[in-house]
Amino acid sequence: MAKTDPIDARVLALYATSGQDLHPYEPPSPEVTQLKEIKARRDQLQGALIAETNRLDRAVHATVRRSLQHSIAALRKALA
Repeated sequence: MAKTDPIDARVLALYATSGQDLHPYEPPSPEVTQLKEIKARRDQLQGALIAETNRLDRAVHATVRRSLQHSIAALRKALA
């Protein structure tokens, strides 16, 4: 299908007259936006904790294990 303004206008007109209960877009409140951002960050930290824990399970060298243990402790503290 070709992309033209007349086609777009017709599709929008048909949609508007389709009888659906249309409402204007309302952006989320600042509180909802903040909660979504906090949850996204928590999800990132949880993913990092899982990754570091998996690395620790396979690490052999003492220096690497210590580094991973410190990283895991910091991630757990951030998630507390």
